[in-house]
Amino acid sequence: FPCPGQVSVHVIPTPIMARVVRLILLALIVTFVTTSCDVLEDGPRPTLKQPVEMPIRYDAHRFLVTPVSPAGDTLSFIADTGGNFTWIFEEKARELGLSGVNYETKGAYSGVSEEFSVIESPNFREETRLPPPVYQDSHYVSVPMEWNYRHGRKYIEALYRGVDGGVLGNSWFSTRTWRFDYAAQQLVWKEDGALPEGSSEHRVELTPVHGERGAPESGLMTLPIVVAGDTVTVLLDTGATVVLTESASRKVGDSGSTVRAGFHLGPDLYREWRDEHPEWERIEGGSGTDGDYDLIRVPEMKVGGYEIGPVWLNEAVMEFDRYNGAQAAMGGAALKYFDAVTVDFESGVAVFER
Repeated sequence: FPCPGQVSVHVIPTPIMARVVRLILLALIVTFVTTSCDVLEDGPRPTLKQPVEMPIRYDAHRFLVTPVSPAGDTLSFIADTGGNFTWIFEEKARELGLSGVNYETKGAYSGVSEEFSVIESPNFREETRLPPPVYQDSHYVSVPMEWNYRHGRKYIEALYRGVDGGVLGNSWFSTRTWRFDYAAQQLVWKEDGALPEGSSEHRVELTPVHGERGAPESGLMTLPIVVAGDTVTVLLDTGATVVLTESASRKVGDSGSTVRAGFHLGPDLYREWRDEHPEWERIEGGSGTDGDYDLIRVPEMKVGGYEIGPVWLNEAVMEFDRYNGAQAAMGGAALKYFDAVTVDFESGVAVFER
């Protein structure tokens, strides 16, 4: 019973020793299977030859991870490298019968408020099991929906449309190697450090975020991009989501969903580009359910050594400077131009492929 990629050894006993050898081999096999298979307690661990493909639904250039509960219900979690922690809706946690854990302080995890509770990890069906969060002691955080609604019920309901589980944030990606395959629409957990070969031009050094918003092993990462000759620091934010107004969606003209992958632009940089580049197309009041924020179309930008574009960026309500001085959060609105982006969160390296 060898594990995938491993070799079993067969011994042919003599007739006299057959019974003894059979018992010894049985004991060895049991020990081998229970201790040597490359598995986590709640799912397989990737090897070089056998990476682990996550169950997902690809939605408007976002990866929605879709594990199945023991009762057969499919949940949806957004894969969000820009998320401060890994959490589940409180209502869903109750449905799954998840219990709180004895943790000294609920604020021990990066960005976690005292209003939240720390709970045991969900138990999913074997074929859709997920690796646990890394620096959250394999636990999730339970978030009341009412807390989200403080940001505006209508906006939150639109933002999480199709997401009924929660968010797999940076603690889920931290220290691991992940391939965001936009061409094949796959999210793949790879063996640690298993980056694709390629030109050094397309290999980008990432900077981890520490401090108030990043735990010691934080998966929050920033990287430089180039726009109109200027270098801009952006947060790698695969879960960045924008809600377009119906009229803006028609003007963008790609027949896409009004809820889609975004590219959040800090207010200061938005105003700077708006004033310095009047030739760049803009849609005033194009984002937010009530059209409170603008969109701006950047004709071209350089990311991972490639020229890509055009990219629609959405004016954000917040600045991003607490993330290593970032001025924006880059999501699928730009990453969709790549066949794949593979990120080794342990070494802080990303490889871009087209």
